[in-house]
Amino acid sequence: MSPTTDRGAPAKRRGRPVAGTGEATRRRVLDAARQEFAERGYAAATMRSIASAAGVTPMSLYNYARSKAALFSAVWDDSLEQIYRDYDATLVGRGSLVEELDAVIDRSRGLLLEAPEHVHLVLRILLDRTHPELVGADLQPPSAVEFYTRLVERGVSRGDIAPDDRGHLITWLVTLQWGMTTVAAFDAASLDFVAETAKWAVRAQLQRPRKREADCRQRSWEREPGRSSGAPSSGREPAGGVREALISAAEQLIAERGLDAVSLREINAAARATNASAIQYHFGGRDGLIRALLEKRQPHIDQRRHEMLDAYEARTEKDLRSLAAALVEPLAAELTEEGGQGYLQLVSDLLNSPDVTFDAEALGDPTSSLVRWHALALPMMSPEAAQLHRRFNSLRFAVSELARRARTGRRDHRLFTSQLTDLVLAMLIAPVSEETGRLMRR
Repeated sequence: MSPTTDRGAPAKRRGRPVAGTGEATRRRVLDAARQEFAERGYAAATMRSIASAAGVTPMSLYNYARSKAALFSAVWDDSLEQIYRDYDATLVGRGSLVEELDAVIDRSRGLLLEAPEHVHLVLRILLDRTHPELVGADLQPPSAVEFYTRLVERGVSRGDIAPDDRGHLITWLVTLQWGMTTVAAFDAASLDFVAETAKWAVRAQLQRPRKREADCRQRSWEREPGRSSGAPSSGREPAGGVREALISAAEQLIAERGLDAVSLREINAAARATNASAIQYHFGGRDGLIRALLEKRQPHIDQRRHEMLDAYEARTEKDLRSLAAALVEPLAAELTEEGGQGYLQLVSDLLNSPDVTFDAEALGDPTSSLVRWHALALPMMSPEAAQLHRRFNSLRFAVSELARRARTGRRDHRLFTSQLTDLVLAMLIAPVSEETGRLMRR
């Protein structure tokens, strides 16, 4: 028999709540957490109250976030994902940047009125981000920057906006989004007027005659004191200066802490870039920045290695240690180069990540010195050793050791480099043991 209450109705069963589907439960958790954080703030919200509202046990919340701070960040990311997915749908069929921005501003106004929990959460982000548990949390809105970057880039490709103006427009649009959200929280009645004002500003900027703009820039240049010839000045920092500053800052931070411990926001701050979306603007995001860091140094490393491989192939008798040195020494030279320590740490982190992509990319380039070294090293190895990826393991070992050496601060690396070359040679030519061979044949 089922237990009953005094009135004869079935009693609520104690214990674990009835489970739903994984995605349905995750949605309940995120919605309940959003409501709790929005209404009570980060400090007052508890995992127990969130679990109760979601219909799950407090312990089961940790299946979705490792801590309250992680859940707070997850809720923020989920709100942004919902908002910008809605914006993407709004843009379908729009033919110009002005039309797209009009549609986004109108939809933004609608969402702010229809979903007040998102508005309240934004205010909590602003108020609670200094909480000790949230210090260091990445609460920047990457979805906003990525969305407006795609939107503006389409405008550039259509000729709706000059390429030099896109960074300013992206920053203005992200700032506008925050401003409209704040207005919705404190003075929702004026939101219609704010949205119309925003559309007026868009038109004033994007639909002004291009000739008048060019004339104004020319007159501004002519009035600049002490300038009598040369190209007009835009009054902005050259794009190359910001880009190089970002690369230098990334190299420094990665050298100190490793790739995974450095956020894009920290790189932006270290480079003193005034545009919050500078990395997105110059590199298209994290992957683009990593490619730029690799491409900055790879040509010099390739050149040094090709020269050593030329000398190796020119010899009548092949010196196998010279081939090992051709792998190690061009990389070891980065120990004394400015920014080279960051490069070594970056490559080490990439090669030691669970999803290694760097080696495959390098070996896909027929001009890469690694392709050539890879081919020359094969004859010196047994088929079993080649099958065990000794060449890749040698590269990963060498780079990891060089990255570790870079952190020691020592200046004389001759003995270290020679010993590392010996170890790489040993890895390449060491015979496969009987036990390893037996396991390979299983």
